[in-house]
Amino acid sequence: YFTTSLSRVLLPAYARIQRERPRLCSTYLATMTVVATVAMPVAWGVAGASDAVVATLLGSQWRHAVPPLTVLSVAVPFTLLTHFGAILCEATATLNVKIAISVGRVGWLTGLVILIGRHGIIGLALAFALSEVLTHAAYIVLMKRLLRFAWRELGGAYWQGATGGAVTGIVLYALDSVFRSAGMAPILRLVALAALG
Repeated sequence: YFTTSLSRVLLPAYARIQRERPRLCSTYLATMTVVATVAMPVAWGVAGASDAVVATLLGSQWRHAVPPLTVLSVAVPFTLLTHFGAILCEATATLNVKIAISVGRVGWLTGLVILIGRHGIIGLALAFALSEVLTHAAYIVLMKRLLRFAWRELGGAYWQGATGGAVTGIVLYALDSVFRSAGMAPILRLVALAALG
């Protein structure tokens, strides 16, 4: 919902400044910074707390859903961030490349499913997650060519979110391990982890 609401505002904004490349570049990088700063800590926090999430929402009989949820939660920010590259393609009429990336996405997802999908649900989750990272990388290469930003600028856009996300995920995982070994009920673990996150 956050990215959908933001994209409704950004599509016309990107279209309005499409010929002003420095301004378009700074707006795109600012968007990436805001979304990464929100999405990475939330998604990677869910990855760290995935055992408590599954145990609370689905019950202990769904314990096998923890690894796929963890993998998919790590991939979620890339999916959300990719969305803004796609919007910028629409705003700047770079649709042929957007279509090429979409076709490529189907291709590499199919290839990854064939390669690692035989490892069950975790293989499928991993195939999807890797596909999302590859798609995001394709859009980053396109945005770099289109907007001419430096890699350092892109790193700056991701830095806060990636750092906050990694710290949040690792700390919540460690705390959940402590809570679980202390015999804390899943709902209490989840409430505590959400508050601490």
